[in-house]
This record gives sequence, structure tokens and C-alpha cells, in this order.
Amino acid sequence: MKRTLLFRAAASALLFSLACSPDDVAQEVSAAPEPDPEPPTEPEPTPDPTPEPDLPPSPPSDESPGSPGTPCLLDADCGSDTFCELRICVAGCPDAAQCAADEMCDAHGRCVSIKGDEIQEGEHAGAPVLADRWTVLAFGETQARTVLRNEGAEALTYRLAAENTAVTLDTASATLAPGEEVELVADVDLTAPAPADRVLPVQIITSGGAILWALALDTWLAAGNFRGAVSFERDGFSLGSSSLALDLEFRDDGTIVGRNDDDGSLLWPQPLALKGTWNTAGDVSIVMRDRLSAGSWRHSPLARELGRELVLTGKRTATGLSGTTIETITGLRATPVAIEGAFSLHHRGPLTGIVHAPDFTPKDATAPDWLAPPDLDAEACDDLGVDFGTAPKLLKPSLACNKCMDGTCTADDMYSCGAALRAAGYNLAPVLAALHGSGDVKPPTGSWTWDDCAAQVPEYNDERRACLDIAALHCAHALVRRGPAQQPGPIGDLFRSLAAVFAADEALAADLLATEAQIDTAFAFKDEVGEPLADAFTRELAILAADRERLAAALAPTLAPAYADALAWIEDADLEQPTANAHLAPLQLTANFARTTAQWARLAHRAGQNPDDVRAAVRLAMIAVHAAGAELHARLAANPAAVPGLHALGPALELLASVQDELASDATAFGYPTAYVPLALGPEDIAHNRSNFDAVQALATDEITQFSQVAADAWQKARDYELKTHALAATELQISTEYDAKLRALCGSLPGKTTPALATCGDQGGQIAELRAAAKAAGLRIRHAAQAAENNLYAVAVEEERFGRVIEIQLDLGAEIEAAHGRIFQVKDQYGEQRSAVEQAEALAECGRIRDNSLAEAEALQAGCNSQMVAQITSGPTIFGVTIPNIAGLIAAGAECEAKKASLETTTANQCKSVLGQAGLQSARDELQRGEDQEIMTINAEIDAAIRSSDLEVQRAASVALIKNIRAEGLLLMIETEEAELAQSTATTAMLSAYKETAALLQDRARTLGMMIEDSPDNALTRPHFLQARLEAASRVLPARERTIRRVYLALRALEYELNQELPALRDTLAAARSPEDITSLMTCLSGIAEDYRLEHGYGQPYVTEVSLRADIFGMTTDIPDVDGSPATPAEQFAALLQDPLHGQADGGVALPFALSAFEHALFSSWLCDDRIDRIEVKLVGDELGDKEAEVLLTRQGLAGVRRCDGADLPQWSAYVPYSFEREQLVIQAGVNEWGTAGPNAGYAAWPVHGEQWTLTIPPAEQAPANLDLDLAQVSDVVLRLHHRAGTIEPAGQGAFTPSCG
Repeated sequence: MKRTLLFRAAASALLFSLACSPDDVAQEVSAAPEPDPEPPTEPEPTPDPTPEPDLPPSPPSDESPGSPGTPCLLDADCGSDTFCELRICVAGCPDAAQCAADEMCDAHGRCVSIKGDEIQEGEHAGAPVLADRWTVLAFGETQARTVLRNEGAEALTYRLAAENTAVTLDTASATLAPGEEVELVADVDLTAPAPADRVLPVQIITSGGAILWALALDTWLAAGNFRGAVSFERDGFSLGSSSLALDLEFRDDGTIVGRNDDDGSLLWPQPLALKGTWNTAGDVSIVMRDRLSAGSWRHSPLARELGRELVLTGKRTATGLSGTTIETITGLRATPVAIEGAFSLHHRGPLTGIVHAPDFTPKDATAPDWLAPPDLDAEACDDLGVDFGTAPKLLKPSLACNKCMDGTCTADDMYSCGAALRAAGYNLAPVLAALHGSGDVKPPTGSWTWDDCAAQVPEYNDERRACLDIAALHCAHALVRRGPAQQPGPIGDLFRSLAAVFAADEALAADLLATEAQIDTAFAFKDEVGEPLADAFTRELAILAADRERLAAALAPTLAPAYADALAWIEDADLEQPTANAHLAPLQLTANFARTTAQWARLAHRAGQNPDDVRAAVRLAMIAVHAAGAELHARLAANPAAVPGLHALGPALELLASVQDELASDATAFGYPTAYVPLALGPEDIAHNRSNFDAVQALATDEITQFSQVAADAWQKARDYELKTHALAATELQISTEYDAKLRALCGSLPGKTTPALATCGDQGGQIAELRAAAKAAGLRIRHAAQAAENNLYAVAVEEERFGRVIEIQLDLGAEIEAAHGRIFQVKDQYGEQRSAVEQAEALAECGRIRDNSLAEAEALQAGCNSQMVAQITSGPTIFGVTIPNIAGLIAAGAECEAKKASLETTTANQCKSVLGQAGLQSARDELQRGEDQEIMTINAEIDAAIRSSDLEVQRAASVALIKNIRAEGLLLMIETEEAELAQSTATTAMLSAYKETAALLQDRARTLGMMIEDSPDNALTRPHFLQARLEAASRVLPARERTIRRVYLALRALEYELNQELPALRDTLAAARSPEDITSLMTCLSGIAEDYRLEHGYGQPYVTEVSLRADIFGMTTDIPDVDGSPATPAEQFAALLQDPLHGQADGGVALPFALSAFEHALFSSWLCDDRIDRIEVKLVGDELGDKEAEVLLTRQGLAGVRRCDGADLPQWSAYVPYSFEREQLVIQAGVNEWGTAGPNAGYAAWPVHGEQWTLTIPPAEQAPANLDLDLAQVSDVVLRLHHRAGTIEPAGQGAFTPSCG
């Protein structure tokens, strides 16, 4: 083998790194382009041991091998009179004349000492020590300095050499006496190095050995693409971070021009030109301005133009730029909002294309003065009169709403209709007070339950009210916001400000519905009774989409600049409107909007929606949340109550950023890079012959178990809540039914209803209605008696007038009759006193009239008392929608009615007694009892006697009998009236008692319900922990499911890796899986496929392959004959390779890159398939290496591949499956001349055996104490022992394996 070829083979792929700093060697290797994954068509090995890398310029072709300037590894690679110094053959002494007296010139031109018959090369040479082997030239510096010192006992001869023409040296040989030192100087022409020449090597060739002096150029960063991130904060609160990618050109005049890469800058979605400045001290300032147009409120709740200026101020670093940043946003409010942060950018590659300085500067945005985005309110009332605002959904008909339906309403109509819609559709205050007051979730305390308030379709009760109809509420608020635009002035200002309070209510309502939407989403795969649903994926996506739009609609007005101004106006005007919660309303809503957007985006991506649209939606949401966060921090920084909400904004932004990363074009629907393969195989798995799929499956199975438990727990808590609520309702129904029957008997019920008509108690039948009827009947009897008394008075007067006329005619007593008018008939009592019968009849009639008037007044009084009683019965608190009486009010109303009634009765009795007494009448019963002792006289005794003696006696007797009868009838009517009054009083007293009984029943029912239901520890409606547990348990379902789906995807991917073929149908199945049963079924399918594969191809069998880096990798298998005939053994060659400066690291370690190819220079049988590593051992071989332990690092990355076991029936391009792996480094405890005592290392378990980018590193003793006694000059080989498992390729004709779940 030619020496030059041998050197090329030994130097391997790192020779080109002469131009790289030691710190960057590993990075350059990792960043090298990956080989084409497609295997060569001819997999037979070629003679070359490894691919040849780029090398320093070779000598002309007519030069002999080993001539000066030829690359070398050791002296044997050089010809006569030339020796190897720092990898280059250099000319030596032509004869002994140039050597000392006790030295000779050997075959390679070295001056060596002579002792006796032996030649001791360099035995008495000095010992060179370089003060600084690595010198960094600061930017602009052109001269490097270091100190060479001779620490040997003999003189040291040295000279300097450099391959790069940019370095100018004094190349003359010189000598240092023992202990003497000299300053070495190297001048560098900064215009000469190529862009890749970041390190310029200088060779210090001495008689005591060669030393490498590395000159690192700390040059200004070249123009190129810079990628990194920028993070933001305000007042100590995080506002998230964003990727940032810039193309920058640093111009000679100290200016920077460039552009942003909008694909790599998450918060900057459009291409932007930028400018800046830089200086030689490393300072940099970059300014980027943009103007974002107003988008739809559905995607960006800000819905307005934003002006942004990002200023990056920092320093140049070894790899890029870093420093601080200030972002200034305009359009959020009247004044700009600034947020601070930090950035870090790394140089990723050359500049592509031409960049120009900005030709225009975007202007600041102006904050709008609207209360909500115009298009939001324009659509808000589209369903007015259809889904809400109809007669059954308004407390009373609204002419204003009718006009607004037609689009003809005035500002006053808008206010009126808005108030009507709000009154009917928003009765959520008790729920919101509990929800956002103490921070705990509590059920409502009124007649509505949580389910009523959170119902997807609002339910209106008999009073035409709903707990929450957010569509009606949204329309109401839109109308209130529209009104001020048509009505400027104080009224408009008032409603403009009240619109902010209303917007806060809508925000809190949307927040409540978002909480319930999480539960609906978590259980979209089940119906109400727990049975699985086929369209769960679609339902879930629809729930999240609707919730996201609802949150955006509610959030948009609260982010408007006028919102905070309106709240301040209310507070300044002292309108007694609570504003504390209104200030905080946007915080939770913003975080919820971000969360729901992230959930929707993941689902939409898996549903196959246009990925660009989904990514754009997430991006717009993140920009909106980022800007909203800046605005909310500016608003609420001084509000202690806002601290938790402000802290939540940062994680919300990070969530959106992580979802955006998951949606990248090179990622799967589950957020992992397309090429990613999970490797979880461990020693325990290997010992039990488990595969990598088995290991990953076990992790996924654990996750499924946890998800199943979380879902079951959440479902159980939801069911507990529902069952307890149902049991509560059943108990309430049973109790209410029993009491309703009694109450219905007292108060009656409306037609077609079974519930008592408490609000109209006594109007719809029942005992109270009967008592009312009895009282009314008694009143009618009183009126009848009064009318009869009037009739009797008339009859007495008529008879007296008739009989007086008869007397006047027949007895010619006209004058007497005229004088006795009205006293023709007189009643003479037992004491001889005489009273006019007419006057007494008049008294009886007057008493009837008094009683009739009193009756009318009493009936009015009783009607008022009835109303008061009913009002007090229905004016107390409610429980389960049933009114509890106001007992104190009821008692007071009853006492007042009784007092008024008694006073009226007393007044009536006194008036009647006075009237009757004046007529000489006593009580009716007394008058009847003494009626036999009374005599009816005619006018006076003389006339009466005359009449008695005349032929008028018969008529007189008839008239007297008639008068007596009428008088007796009147007295009986008085008795009947008294009896009717007593009956009426009894009925009204009984009616009052019935009212009291009604109240007592209601109170008793309340007490019973309170004891059995309200105070029950199982009452889910009054014990918040039931609802809290339901909500919290459900909130854990979605994150647990997402984790499980991602973990199952890893199991699926591990199975694909085991089968060496993708399973797209199963990926689709996983994306649509919603329930634990779905995911468990899929996992069962994966297990079945794995078992089928093993049945068809068997388990991998163990193999052990030992790989010698010296012989198998670097091809050092034969001696190299030297010019004097002595051999350079493979061991010496390998030791020289380890000491080659090209393999040296900045920390003093040695790194050897190599490849284990499946095709070229293959070390493994081509009949093996599914060939993957189990464990690795490393052994260092050599003499005088100290103890038996050492430490090495093994690094893998990039391309690797596996042969398919069914590859015989496949095209060659698909029989070998390539994979790409991220960099992974492994510490291995190696043995020395035997395998290490720690045993095999399983860190690369399940990795393919074949890999293109392996690197073995021997770290220095400072990092690995086990290497303290390790002398690299004595290491003759490094051997890897690979324990691997593989199958055998199936014979052709058996067909390819087809995965199936049966």
C-alpha cells in the first residue's frame, strides 16, 4: 500500500477540520450533510477502507511519495532525508555536518545522539513547553503571541512553519538553552483566510518534538441566516417566547440590512426588511418594524391594526448574537405599550439571495374608539326573533325588539330591546358570584341549576326567563353598544360605559360555558347514559370550534381600548356599578381562548383540515394573546387580584407555541418529528428478550391505564353529580307532591296544572275560594235584608197613606190626618210611649243601609287582605323554585286586616244602635218578644176610638195587622242580617286561618326540604364539592388523553420501527380515538401485529461482533516498511493516529469518527435483518496503560438503517429502511486489554447496528479520572464488542409481511 494512501485512510474524515476550532469539531461533524438514505445498487464492498475526505493540498503528481510537504502520520510515511512533523513530511539534515559533534544524521534526516553502538534519537534534546497552545485573535487583531520555553536539560532547536499563506512567521531555526524562553510572533493577514478558515495552525518543530500552535480568528460574523428565539416579559410576568429567524448582512460602513424569515419567526408572519448597526467592539443593534392588518375577531380577538417595533440590542458571541430586546406595540391603547425581553440567535448558514435596506418604514397603528369590532356587532342579532327575542322568550312583548328585527330601531329602541333581552336571557348573577367570588365553583342558589345555566340550548321557564342565553345576551350587548353611536351626549356616554359592564358579564358567562365545554369535550364519545357514540371526533371538534368562537366573541369587547376607559368613567361617576370583576374578566378568558385554540388545532390537524389554515389560526391566536398580554399587564399591573391571571398568560402563550411546533410540516399529527423513533429498551428488557416495541408498549399501556382511571373517575363524578341531582329532584318531587295536594286543597290550581296556584291563591278554587264564596253569600244576604227593609219602609208608608185617605174621606178628618202625616200608625209600648211605625221602619231601613255600606267597605278591605296574604305567601325565599312565605309579613298583614275588620264592625253596630234607639227600637229579638205587649194606634186615642166605633174598624184592623206583620218582618230581617254578618265573619276568619294554614304548609315543606334535601351532605346542588369534583375531574381528562395518544403513537412508531414499515391506517385510527376503549383496542391491535410478525419471522437471535478500530475501520493491518528497512507496525500507526492533532479536542481529548456501513466495508452479514444493538463493550489495547479501567464516550447521530426480513421479495430500494437519529452521547466504562468490569452498556439498545456517524472519544483525565494513567502513545487499538440481535432474511417467494388487526 502506498504510504500516502495509508495516511489518507488513517486520517479519516476529520482532516478537513484543520480549519475548525477544537470546540467546533464535534459540531461540524454533527452538522455535516447526511448521506443519501437510499442504499447503493451494488452492496458489495469496495477496496477503499473509508470514504476519502477533503485533504490539504497534495504535492504535484510527479513528486515521489514521502517528499517534503506530503501528508504523513509517522516517519515511515516519509522518504529518505525527510521526517514527519505535525502530519507533514519536512526536509531533514542532508548529512552529519549540520548535526552536533556527538550526533549523526539518520535515514530520515533527523540529528540523533550516539551512545556506544546505539543511536538515541532526541535523548538529550530539550523539552519544549508552549505557554498558550490556543491563541484567540480578537476582532481586528492581526498579531498573535505566545511563549516557547525549554524545560529540558539540553539545548532545544526549533523552527516555525505554517501551511496557510495568511500567516507570516520567522521560519529560521533557532536554539533555546535549558530554562530559556522566547516569545513567538505570528502576523495574520485578515483578508487572506477563506470563510471556513476559523483556525490557522502553526507548527512549532523542535528537536524535542513538534507542537501545534492554533490561531483562532475571532472574526466578525459573516452574513447569513440566524435562528434562535426571543422571550418577553413585563413587570416580572412572562409573556412567552417566539422563534426568530433573520437573514442579516453586516456591511463595511457599520450598518446592518436584512429581513426576517416569516416561516421561522412565529410572531412575525409577514416578510419584513430590517436595519441596524454594528461596530468592531461587537455591539449590535437591529430594528424591525411591521404593521399587522386587522383580522377577523374569530381568529384574533384584538381585531384591529397593530404597529410593532422590535429592537434587538446585544453583543456578538462565538456562535451568533445575544442580548436584550424591547418590543413596542401601538394600536392597543392611546399610548404605546412596551415589553422587555432577551434574545439569542445562532449563525445557521450562509445568506441566500440579496437583502436590501428597508425602502419604507411602517407607521404606528392608531387605537380604535369602538366598543367592539364592527363585524362582531354586525352579526350579533342575526337570530333576533328566531332563536331569541320571541314572545315566549321575553318577559313581555317588546315593540322595540320588533323594530330591531326589521332594522328600523332608534337608539332608544336599541336600549329598550337590549334591556328586554338581557332581563330574559341573563339571570346568572348568583352563579357568577360564587364562581368568581371566592375562586371556588359553586352551583346557583336560585331556582336554576348549574345544568340549566350551562345548557347548550337555553331553557326558558314559565316566567319567560332563562338562566343564560348567551346568544340573546350577545345581541343585547351589541344593541347597547350600537346605541351611543346614534345618540351622542350624556345618555350615549352613559350607555357606552354601561356597555363595558355588560361585556364583562358576557365574558364571565362565556368563561362558565367554556368550563362546561371542557366536560362536553371530554365525554363527547358518550351519550347521556354512557353509551358510545360513533361521531365523537366530529362532535368534539364542533364543541371546541364553537367554544373558541364564543370565547373570541366575548373576549373582543374586553380588549377594546374603550373598555378600560368606560370602567374608569363609571368609577369616576360613582354610578354604584361594581367594576372589580369587570377589570379581571379578560384575564381568564384570554387563557381559556389560548387553551381551546390549542385543543382545537391539534384535533383539526388530526382531522385532516388544511394544515396551513390550522397553523395560520394558531399563529394569529398567539399574536393576539401576546399583544393582549401586553395590554392587560399595562392595565392591571397594580391590581393584586390580577396576579394569578397575569401569571397564566405566559404558559398560555407557551402552549400555543408548542402546538405550532407540533404542526410543523416535518412533524406528524402527534407532534413528533417524522423521522423520530422512540428507543426505550433497557438491560432488564434485554435480559427477558423483550423488543424495543415491548418496552415502549409497556410505557403506553401504563399511560392507557392511567387515562382509563382518570376518565372513569371523571365520568363517575359526573354521574354522581347527575345521580345525586336526580335523587334530589325525586325527593323534592315526592315531598312537593304531598304538600301540593294539601296546598291545592286550600289555594286551588290553574286549569291543566297540578301545582297549587299560590300566586293567585283562592282565585282558582280550593277551600279559600269556598270561604270567599261563603263570605260573599253572607254579604248578599245582608244586602237582601237591607233591600227588604227598604221595601218594608215603603209598604208601611203606602199603607199609612192609604188608610189616612180613607179616614179623611169617611170621617172628615182631613186636618187631623194632614197634621199626623207620617204618624198615622203609632206603636204604643207597655209603658204607654208611642212611636211612629214609619219612623221605626225608617230606622230599620237606615240600619240596613249602614250595614250595606259597611259590607261594601268590608269586601274591599277583605280583597286587599287577600292580596296581602297571597303576596306574603309568595314573597319569601325560594327552594327548588318553590316560594317560601314571609311569615312575619303574613302575621302583620293578618293582624292589620283583623284590626280594620273589627273597627268596621264596631262602627257599624254603633251606628245601627244609635239609629234604632232614636226610633225607640231595641234589639230585634227584644222587639219581637215584646211585640205582643205593644199596640198599634191610629193617630191618637180619640181618633183611634172614633175609628174603632165606626164602620172603618174592619179596615183599621186589617191595616194594623199589615203594619204588625211588616214590622215583625223587618225585625226578622234584622236578625237575619245579624246571622249573615256572623256567617260572613266566620268565613273571613276561616279564610284567614286558611291563608295561615297555607303559609304553615309552605313553611313546613321548606323545613322538610331543608332537613331532607337542602341540609343533606349528598345534595349536589348546595354542596360545591360535588360540582367542583366533577369539573376538576373532567378537566384532567383531555390532558390525560392527549398524553396517552402521544404515548400510544410512540408505541405505534416503535412497532413501525420493528416491522420496518409505516402503518398509516393505524395512525388515522389513533388520531380519531377518543375513549379509553378506542385506545385500548388500538393497543391490542398493535400487540397482535407484533405477535403476527414474530410468528412469521421469529425472535431476533443474539450475535456478538467485535470491531477493531485499527484493523476493521482504519485498515491498519500491515507494517509499513521504513527507508531503513525497519517496520512501522499497525500498533505504532494507530498510536500515531491517536496523537494526530486533527483528532485532538480543545479539552485535550481525542475523537475518532467512523462508520459501520451496511454496504461498503460491511462488517456484518448481509443475511441478517432487523439487526439492532443490545449492548456495547469497549476495550483499549496496549502496553503500559495503567490499571484495567478506562472511560470512553461513544456518540451516534444521523443516518442509520435496517434490512427488512421480508426484503427478498421487495425492490432493493425498499428492502433497506433508513432512519435518522438525533445526536446521543454515551459514557462507557471500558476495559484495558480485557473487557471492562462494569459489563456491557445498553445505552444504544435498539439502535441499528449500521450507522454512518459514529464517534469514539477518549476524554482527558481532567474529565475522566479513570484515564489518569492512560498514555495515548501506548494505545495500539480500540475494540468494540457489539451484542446485537437480528433475524435472517426470508427466502424469496414468501411475500412481504402485511400488518393486519384481523
